Amino acid sequence: MKKGIIIGAGAVCIAMAAAAVVLIVNNTNSKMNNPKSSDSAVEEEISSEAESAILPEESGKTEDIVEMAENTDEKKDADGSSKDETDGRAGNGDSEKENSENGKDSAIGFETEKTVSEKESAKTDITASLPENKAEEEESGQNTDSYPLNASTAGENDTVTYGIDVSKYQGDIDWAQVAATGIDFAIIRAGYRDPGSANLGADSYALKNIQEATENGVKVGVYFFSTAVSVEEAQAEADWLADLLAPYSITYPVAYDCEGFEHNRQAGLTKEERTNVAMAFMNRIYQRGYTPMFYSAVENIENDAKWDTSRLEKKYKMWVARYNQETSDYALGPDYAGQCAMWQYSCHSRIAGVYNAEVDLDVAFFGYDGVEPPKNAGEERDF
Repeated sequence: MKKGIIIGAGAVCIAMAAAAVVLIVNNTNSKMNNPKSSDSAVEEEISSEAESAILPEESGKTEDIVEMAENTDEKKDADGSSKDETDGRAGNGDSEKENSENGKDSAIGFETEKTVSEKESAKTDITASLPENKAEEEESGQNTDSYPLNASTAGENDTVTYGIDVSKYQGDIDWAQVAATGIDFAIIRAGYRDPGSANLGADSYALKNIQEATENGVKVGVYFFSTAVSVEEAQAEADWLADLLAPYSITYPVAYDCEGFEHNRQAGLTKEERTNVAMAFMNRIYQRGYTPMFYSAVENIENDAKWDTSRLEKKYKMWVARYNQETSDYALGPDYAGQCAMWQYSCHSRIAGVYNAEVDLDVAFFGYDGVEPPKNAGEERDF
């Protein structure tokens, strides 16, 4: 099991390792309450002063250097969150505009799907087609014998693994260098629903990142940025995404992410309706053969603040963004009492191989013995 140590900005610690003394410089990070919610991508200016750090050496891995940028954000809350709602992940802005006119992502030529109008969606029964009990869930194809839902055939285990999450905002990535740092996995933004047009689109770097990460031994999961306002829209998002992913090896979970929900077309949904929509996406992605996971900032899920967290955490892996806390032992997890399968502990870091933007760092409290085979091999698309 790997150990990681992060050092708060301005403070220095000495860390462990059987073979070497490893030094990690931690960025004190800011959590944005509703990340990626603006309608235009926000490109953050990256500090030119970066420090060097080394990932923990475990299982024969070499000591690999990861550059960690000093955190220049000054908007931190005392509880580790932020009041800035314009941008969440490092450099990411998921309120997309570039595909709304032609319905295509020009980088990969993957046609998007136009959805029903918001007016028609508003008439949809949000609770439709959601299983009410175990019997109905079994009929719907869900494996209720094992929660959180897990579709993996790659041999999930309880190893602590380390990763990053990226999108087109990180630009071209040298995945060989990323792999050399000891990173185990990457959660890659695969697509989104435009908050204005409601069109579906692939992240312009999604397929490139998926293929090149896989080729360099970095196991892949993905996330989808949703603005669905109905069960039907959420299920359509999941089906669209599953079709896109079918030719590729997706070993880590497929995450549902709808940051900014209070400021886009989802703003009129109640907490229960919003939760039902998320569950519809995750149930369908599970039926399509992928392990679902729910992403949220800690302040939105703590004590059922803005989600029916008690429902979500019983059925799905939870990916929790919690920053600005002491991280001398990642295995202890975030300062959060609820279920947490993956922890996004930094959103302002630097790592070898990602040169154009800051990057998010994650720790998963699970790993895999092998890799998941593609659902439909041999049909990889050009990127």
